[in-house]
Amino acid sequence: MTGEQLHQALEQQWQGGEFAPFGVSKNVRYTYDASRPEGDRAGPKDVLIDGKPLDVSRTYRLAALAYTLIGADGYTAFNGFGQAYRNDLPDHEAFVAYLKARKTITPAPLDRVASR
Repeated sequence: MTGEQLHQALEQQWQGGEFAPFGVSKNVRYTYDASRPEGDRAGPKDVLIDGKPLDVSRTYRLAALAYTLIGADGYTAFNGFGQAYRNDLPDHEAFVAYLKARKTITPAPLDRVASR
């Protein structure tokens, strides 16, 4: 997906006035300003991927549940994403298989998303 689509998806975390942050990879960090209007809370310069600001014209690869990618939970920014890997297992079964394949699972630290 494009950096612009990713930026728009981050802005959509405040649907209906409630904040529902994405679980982001360890190479992603961003800050937001909840006092700003919806749609202007996490600018591209506030999003770091591998330590570099989000480039809205670049293409990025991400992993998400199909439910999210098709916009079923309200994240319309993902509509029209490019190439997709398709797993023959339903999302839930693939996730359970992933968990079973690991001996330990460590929750993502909460320091990757911060309010300004």
